[in-house]
Amino acid sequence: MNHWVDTKVARLLRQKEALNKETKKLEEKFVGRVSSLEESFKQALDKLSEEFTDECTRVSTLCFEVEENIIEIQRGMEAYKSHVDRKSSAELKRLQREIKDLENQLEKAGEKVKKASVNDIEVSKAKTIAIFDAILFNISNWSTSGDTAPDFELASQAVLFPTVYERVMKGEKAYLLDTVPVAALEVVRRGREWVRYFREACPLSLVDPITWKDNIESVRSWWVSDALALIYEARDPEWEEDIPFALTEMIAWRDYPANRALSFPLIYDGMGCVERYRDLIREDTGLPEFNKTAIQTRLKAPI
Repeated sequence: MNHWVDTKVARLLRQKEALNKETKKLEEKFVGRVSSLEESFKQALDKLSEEFTDECTRVSTLCFEVEENIIEIQRGMEAYKSHVDRKSSAELKRLQREIKDLENQLEKAGEKVKKASVNDIEVSKAKTIAIFDAILFNISNWSTSGDTAPDFELASQAVLFPTVYERVMKGEKAYLLDTVPVAALEVVRRGREWVRYFREACPLSLVDPITWKDNIESVRSWWVSDALALIYEARDPEWEEDIPFALTEMIAWRDYPANRALSFPLIYDGMGCVERYRDLIREDTGLPEFNKTAIQTRLKAPI
């Protein structure tokens, strides 16, 4: 009886050992399978993460390019609008002046009016533009340390081209100057003070697009309210309505001189007048003495 029991027990123990071995094999197989699945899942997740990151980068790049295109289009639209507004305003004023001239001619019908010759008028145009160029040059060369302000000169030209230069080249007699005005040195002094104050207050150049946008009105206001009033000893109400040239136009004027004749015909003709009558300008306007005095009154640059 005991032998039978022992045999039974031994058989059960062997079965248990076999089951344990089978269970261990299943566990090892399960663990291996789980590890394999984890590794596959991790690789798939890493791949998805990498693809997601690449897609995000691509979308971000596209968004940046779209924003850049939008900004460029907006700048182009602003420049075009400024150009159209200025041309429309100038044309309206031109028509108004022509109507006024016709009325004056009707009122003065029969009167004998002495008219200056074309050459005399051309010389006066050249003298006027040379005087303004000299004023701008001396303001730009403002410092005893040799500092210059070409950015202020460009911004000033943006104001003066439509306000003075174009009117001069159209022959408007009220704008013609045959000699350097008495107030020219004072205008230079005040202009240099403006530049020194700007250099102390702002580290950026005026031709920076944001700085131009923030300060061009201040430059325009100084010329219209202060400098031009001193030079002409009067104020023209039309100055308040004149629109300065846009930054894009002035950059084109500065950087592409070969295109000036087509893009800025009146200003280009004015520069030609200055070259043609340079000897007369030097002899009759007082510019050499003005330039000599202006050099001696430069300001000390801020430390």
